[in-house]
Formats: sequence, structure tokens, C-alpha cells
Amino acid sequence: AFAHESGIHQDGVLKKATTYEIMTPESVGLNTNRMVLGKHSGRHAFKDHLSTLGYELDDEQLHRTFVRFKALADKKGEIFDEDLEVLVEDEVVRMDDRYHLRRLHVSSGTHVAAERGESVRPDADTQDSPVAAVELDIDGEVTPSASWGNGSVETVFKAISKVIPDAETAVLKRYEVKAVTSGIDSQAEVTVLMEREERTVIGRGSDYDVIIASSKAFVNALNKLAIKRGRSRSGV
Repeated sequence: AFAHESGIHQDGVLKKATTYEIMTPESVGLNTNRMVLGKHSGRHAFKDHLSTLGYELDDEQLHRTFVRFKALADKKGEIFDEDLEVLVEDEVVRMDDRYHLRRLHVSSGTHVAAERGESVRPDADTQDSPVAAVELDIDGEVTPSASWGNGSVETVFKAISKVIPDAETAVLKRYEVKAVTSGIDSQAEVTVLMEREERTVIGRGSDYDVIIASSKAFVNALNKLAIKRGRSRSGV
């Protein structure tokens, strides 16, 4: 009775609790009502919950983050605070990056010979290897790229590296994946550690799909390397 997910109910309760609650949560031993963030939630409850987490977004930032929130809510049930934090990180903190991942497609699978019990090496034939196609926004210009490799993540990284100069001399030192929340429908949060010319950066990315999260983390690290390169040239 005091947990609201519908956008209409959330908006009404936030404006005046008695709109949908004929008694107070305290009268039955609860501390307060609860706004359940899910696919039926509205912008009002979304903005209010972000405020409780300490995020005050302008109209454009709120719109971008809300669009991502609705897309994620369509894929999983309840959205938790940790999910919202990574959404804000992705959509707000990185708006001024030079490089943005626009599109990504990866084709991967096992060779039909594996069904007969035969051992198949991924590098035996490039046609049996994962293939990745990406589109990147580089300084406002959309740039496509494609590559193949031994694994899906490596293949995507190779495709991205082909069109971003900062990737040419950078070395991937560490790659980590963890779940943002518990459950099979959790978002994946990927962290990469990259190094170039004794400069080290950490890139992070999150998404419902681990391959997309990996791509975002890689591009985030390359953006940081680009910033450091610019500072080095200016003597900062």
C-alpha cells in the first residue's frame, strides 16, 4: 500500500500523500512510503530520487539520464541506487568527452565442428573469429570501424583502436568486470587500467550488456588519455 511504482501514483503522492494514501505509513509501523523505480515510474519520482542521492541535474542532463533509465527499466525489474549512480556517471559526467560510442555490433559464436566434438582454434580461420563493427563520434564526426579477433571484448577494442589515435601507443594493463547489484539482471560495471608514456588512467563503463560496458570503459579511458595528452602539450 505504501510502495508506489506507477508514474501517476508517484507524482500524486509526492505532491500530496493523501492523494493515494488514506492513512500514514507511521500508523502501521513504517517509517515512510517508498517510491519503487521501474519501467512505470515517471520523471517526477526519478528526479526526486536523484535529489535524495545528492544529484541536482539541469533539464538537459535530467532528460538524457531519464531516457537511459527507462531503457534500463525495460530490461530489468526494480532499479536500485547503484544503478542510478552509474547512469548519472555515464550520461552527465562524460558529456564533454572527445570520443563517444554511438553504435556497436558484435557477431560471435562457436564453429559447427564443435557440435561433432572437434576442437576448433579461434585463430585457425578468421571467419570463425568474433567480428565487431562500431561507430564512434570523434569531435562531432561519426567514424565507422570494424575488426576481428580472438574474443568479443578484444575484437571491439581493436575496432575502436583503429580510429582513435590515443589508442595506438596505449597499453591495457588491467580489465575487470563486476555486477553493480545482485541478480542475473544486474548491470555490468567494467574497469580498465591503461598506460601510455608513464601516464596511467582508469576508465569505467556500465551497461546491462557486458560487451557494451567494456566498450564504454575503454572509450572512457581513451578520453582521459586525450585530456592528459592535451595538458602535456600545453605544459600543464
